[in-house]
Amino acid sequence: MLDAMLELVVEVVLEFISQLLIEIGFEWIAECFHRRATLSTVLAFIAIPLFGGFIGLILSNTFPQRIVPGPTCSGHKFTVIATGNRHGDETIR
Repeated sequence: MLDAMLELVVEVVLEFISQLLIEIGFEWIAECFHRRATLSTVLAFIAIPLFGGFIGLILSNTFPQRIVPGPTCSGHKFTVIATGNRHGDETIR
């Protein structure tokens, strides 16, 4: 019984300390970003896609198999839906 109580107290204390450290870390990171001058929109327009492509390259080399299964419909079925049916000009919705 004493072991279970001690384990519960230790878990609560460790959870509180970890949440406190996470909160302090987030505040520190937020303060670092507030102190800097903002980047120009042109630089952000260039840097964000480059950063995303770099992360995608790293992840595709780390996990070469598909994480999400492939499409169940091939591409030509989507073109039929987008262009319309055979019997008229109305698009299928």
